Amino acid sequence: MVAWIFWPLVLLFQAIAWLFGTLIQPPLLLISEPFFLYLVPPLLILCLVIYIFQRVQAEGAMFLVHNLEEILSFPFLAAIAYLVFIQVYFRYILNDPFVWAEEITLLCFHWLVFTGMALAYKHGEKLTMDTFVSHLPVNFQRKLYIFIEILIFFTILLLIYHGIVVAILEWTYPSPALEFPQTYQSASFPVGMTLMAIHSGRHLWVLIAGTVELGHRSSPAV
Repeated sequence: MVAWIFWPLVLLFQAIAWLFGTLIQPPLLLISEPFFLYLVPPLLILCLVIYIFQRVQAEGAMFLVHNLEEILSFPFLAAIAYLVFIQVYFRYILNDPFVWAEEITLLCFHWLVFTGMALAYKHGEKLTMDTFVSHLPVNFQRKLYIFIEILIFFTILLLIYHGIVVAILEWTYPSPALEFPQTYQSASFPVGMTLMAIHSGRHLWVLIAGTVELGHRSSPAV
């Protein structure tokens, strides 16, 4: 008896599903696929190029050097948001998911993580426990931070070496969907580590030169 009560709802949902699948979904597929895949990405890239060109005109070519990590990280972040949106749209609305979207999203995520890590390190955003060290004499603190930064610098160099080795080995391993070499993904690690090594060397230099106050936000001791 209860089943008879829900029959009108079942028939209504079936009619809506038929209407969507027959009359609405086909034109949406014809419009959405070229729009999202061939029109929106070039427009986003064009906006980024125009923004960078304007900033270079205003601040000079050194804008590219001073903001390299931001320029590298932002496109990957935007690509992840865009790919997740179109994958949800095509999978759950149009019922026509892309098999490659997750793979490209993961690729962008790897590059975002390691370029973003270098960006955070550039601004001294790293964790430290200085409860004990902050009570030591300033000269001893500086020497201790120099020693720690030297350890960090050579550790990063070691990671760069092993990252390059892994990236070379993965050249013969294709990705599941698009079958591009996994090196495109694993190369993000040595690139990010290289950027970190540059900033670690810069932090080490300012510590040795004593041109930054310990504990300041821009200081490597923070």
